[in-house]
Amino acid sequence: MKKKLYLHVRMDEETMQILKHAATQNANGNVSDYIRNLIRKDNRKMTDELASAIHGLEHQMIRIGNNINQIARSANAGLMTPAQKDRLMDEMSEVRLRTEQLITEILFMRGGG
Repeated sequence: MKKKLYLHVRMDEETMQILKHAATQNANGNVSDYIRNLIRKDNRKMTDELASAIHGLEHQMIRIGNNINQIARSANAGLMTPAQKDRLMDEMSEVRLRTEQLITEILFMRGGG
């Protein structure tokens, strides 16, 4: 892919030496390649971390679903007062709202929102 864009960065001498040394160690001395590789690596790391977080959330959502089913059975069996049912509905609405917010944040992070 032909590279047409340029990035100009100002830094002090010490930072430049650190950058050049890192590029020598990791990209045959090519500072531009080194920086591009860092950006791509960081992006892959973010994607892996996001996938791991989503996987964890899936498990939590399954557990929440199981708990909701147990609560629904209790409510249908007449084991809950009307006040408890109202509180449960409020809590479920809060979980739904937070879940929607999280999904929106995830889509924004992935560039889909």
